[in-house]
Amino acid sequence: ATISLADAIRTAEAAGQGMVVGAEFEIKDGKPVFDVTTRNGTTEVDHVIDPATGAILASTPDTETADGDEAAEESSELAALEGAKVKLLQAIATAEAQGGKALSAEYRRE
Repeated sequence: ATISLADAIRTAEAAGQGMVVGAEFEIKDGKPVFDVTTRNGTTEVDHVIDPATGAILASTPDTETADGDEAAEESSELAALEGAKVKLLQAIATAEAQGGKALSAEYRRE
């Protein structure tokens, strides 16, 4: 990978489809990718980003039946996002300052 998780988040945010609520480095169909989810209101979009070039390979609506979230989980995620005092990029920078590289980050309420 030539880009970082933070770079992938910036790329997804620049696509203009909402705020990034989660991102991770993973292997899909045998290829490494960043999977970054943006949220605008109750609409989520999953962006697949090439870690070598930073290009968005695909952007698809995240359907609730596909990700298994129930209405209560979605409501909890939205509340966590609205109440967040730290941006995802800030959290990644803080974690990486301790050493290493972040491979995933997301907002969630516990």
